[in-house]
Amino acid sequence: MNVDTFLGSAGWADATRSILAGDASARRYQRLQKGAAHAVLMLAPLATAGPQTQFLRMAHWLRHHGLSAPEIYADDAETGLILMEDLGDFALLNTLSPDQYHCAADVLAALHRAQAPDFLPHYSAEILAEEAGRLLLWYLPAITGQPVSADFTAAYQAEITTALAPFAHDPQVVILRDYHGQNLHWLPERQGVARIGLLDFQDALIGHPAYDLTSLLGDVRGTVPTALGKALAAHFIAKTQHQPNHFNAALAAFGAQRALKILGLFVRLAQRDAKPDYLRLLPRTWAVLQTALAHPQLAPLAAFVARHIPPPENLVHP
Repeated sequence: MNVDTFLGSAGWADATRSILAGDASARRYQRLQKGAAHAVLMLAPLATAGPQTQFLRMAHWLRHHGLSAPEIYADDAETGLILMEDLGDFALLNTLSPDQYHCAADVLAALHRAQAPDFLPHYSAEILAEEAGRLLLWYLPAITGQPVSADFTAAYQAEITTALAPFAHDPQVVILRDYHGQNLHWLPERQGVARIGLLDFQDALIGHPAYDLTSLLGDVRGTVPTALGKALAAHFIAKTQHQPNHFNAALAAFGAQRALKILGLFVRLAQRDAKPDYLRLLPRTWAVLQTALAHPQLAPLAAFVARHIPPPENLVHP
């Protein structure tokens, strides 16, 4: 089914269409307007974006639990077309409002109370280590001009595994994985946690409750002020009754893993996918990494990074 046929069958054939900014994936988006009504069209070709089954499943699951994922109006699995609710343009990152960010933390608390669906896999130690390994596949070779040796890879993976090991047996919850201020939209006309519009949740897994919060606090696309970050962490810990010292250590450990992964991911986007603008985010990602590594429990990993991983100055796109 082509786009025009799809929109015609959904009753949107005569809508005006405008391009929306995309994300790091192969998905593309258009905003549709028909009179006062508006919607968003996702174009996710199977050959490049893969099937969107998890996106659809998670959208329905999140809405069932009172959270503001987009309502799905129509979808065509074979061609990767999804027509869905338009959650607007009021991303939390644009205003950095403390009230909005506190509501985003409350969304996570509500999400973590829900029974995880059986269609989500677990965010295993192996996956966490493999993702951090993107630094070795893309970031380090871009700096040194040389591939990384097997011995160095083993040493690096051992450091990552050791840093995350203290949290391996903590309770597991649903995590959305790209939970940051650009993907969260403010919906002031709604009530409670439904005021946060959720996007980009198709990679959800079952993992550690610190993961999405550290993603929110250590946003690599814009700086969440230190005071706000500390207040959010304290608010979330009090609301969920996590042990503060242990949970703050988990925030640091998963924050470091995430930043190391993203350093590699952004270089891959620039080199493989012809998206060089992501290189401009490397200094911010490096700063997020250094903040995480400053936690005393991560001293061994911090020392390893200081010895072997150079900062990204010569990779930043002019």
